Amino acid sequence: MYSMLNKSNLYLSICIRYTWLACLAMYIFPSSIHGQTMSHASLKYHEFNKSYAEMKMEYSYERSPQAVVQQDGRGVNQLEIQANAYHILDEHSKTWGNVSYTNSCIWDVQGTETSDYHLVAPYIMSDTIGGDMKAERYYFSAGYAWQTRHWTIGGELAYRALLAYRDIDPRPKNRVGHLHANVSMAYALPNTHLLSLHVGAQKYKQGCILGFNDPNKMVKEYHETGLGTVYSRFTGQNTSNDIQGQAYDFSLAYCPSLPSGIGAQMDWETMQLQKKLNGFNELPLTDLATNDYTLMAYYRKENKHNLWKIQTMIHILERKGTENIFGTDATTTYEKISERQYYDHHIYAYSLHGLYGWDTPQRHHYSIQTECIWEENAQTHTKNHNQLDYTWLKTNMVLTSKWALQKSSLQIQITGGVQWAIHSTYNIPRTTWNRYRLKNYKIASKDQTRLSTQMRYDSPWNISQKQIFVVAKYQYGNFAESLQTHRGTFGIGIIL
Repeated sequence: MYSMLNKSNLYLSICIRYTWLACLAMYIFPSSIHGQTMSHASLKYHEFNKSYAEMKMEYSYERSPQAVVQQDGRGVNQLEIQANAYHILDEHSKTWGNVSYTNSCIWDVQGTETSDYHLVAPYIMSDTIGGDMKAERYYFSAGYAWQTRHWTIGGELAYRALLAYRDIDPRPKNRVGHLHANVSMAYALPNTHLLSLHVGAQKYKQGCILGFNDPNKMVKEYHETGLGTVYSRFTGQNTSNDIQGQAYDFSLAYCPSLPSGIGAQMDWETMQLQKKLNGFNELPLTDLATNDYTLMAYYRKENKHNLWKIQTMIHILERKGTENIFGTDATTTYEKISERQYYDHHIYAYSLHGLYGWDTPQRHHYSIQTECIWEENAQTHTKNHNQLDYTWLKTNMVLTSKWALQKSSLQIQITGGVQWAIHSTYNIPRTTWNRYRLKNYKIASKDQTRLSTQMRYDSPWNISQKQIFVVAKYQYGNFAESLQTHRGTFGIGIIL
């Protein structure tokens, strides 16, 4: 789901034994775009039975001849520093945390001057020039859980800050603040299961200011309303706006507390965002309402040397956009006279996942993960009868091998995925600012192939007796229009 700060599916099942196979069950299908389940702080209490801390630094580079999604740019030059820890305070309480800093340059961003495009679209500010965007991202999260005889109570707080800007005209300067707090309670049922309830709240704000140092290079800024339509009344030099709102999330999880058993989880998140035009008495131009539903069920079975799991998931995303209508201005004060709900976007995704992992007497570990996703993605803007529809069939496979050497370990992971375009419909006017959406459609309406390989090597560091590791990853994509993408990542870290 777009609006979660740190969503993951790490907690679909509870790890009782601190083994490679047990922890493997928590990392199911990281390649899925939609339908990831919410994490419960009360279930994080059962994640590990040992304390650990890790620090790492990663560098990524990608530069493609054209973008897969124009608003995401043609590649990135990125450095990320991250630290995370999980600490057992005593026999009844545990705490954890994560902090990271990311510095990146995103090449050739087109079709948006607003950050967090996939969260706030379609109500963005755009022009026909674009360019490279520099960004700094700060992230912090901390959680705590406490267990009694039958109850586990936990809470978590996360905050993301983003500064994105450009050094040449047009010069956007976007500041994002996204706060997420949640609490959860889990009860140990008599039938070897845990029942957990999660409740969370979010606060979001993005300030967008765009300027020009050279008056001769000033261009029109469009306040888009979806699928090629713009709020024409305010098109021009109105280059300052805020996007703000709040969200609430609820989740109910039924998890086995033993290595084998049936589990299920149901999530719901609702978010409201409003775009205001500064300089016009903070005029509320548009409202975007998002509802996200996920229903997941699985069965897993684990013994000393083997683990297998089958899982099914349904994901529904509904977004509705409303445009406010204003009367004649009086000294830059506009009176709202009406509103129209023009924009509608929905996603229906159905998926089936499978996992099998096994150990060998030589302390080698292997796993194979597969998934198949049917997704229907449709957008409409009823004012001008604009339409964009996709139907995709996605298949992915992940092969993982880990070898325990004398004092070190080596892990290799190979991932492959194919997306077949079953059906696509495009009905959007060919205007100057719409050429980016046409490019996106030409890519998304055709088949896609993605491959990646990752290697990680862990070894003790004799100086401090700590564990150090290096990670190398290569990602390849093959798309329509003869587009091929290549991305490389290298990282180094230490386990304390």
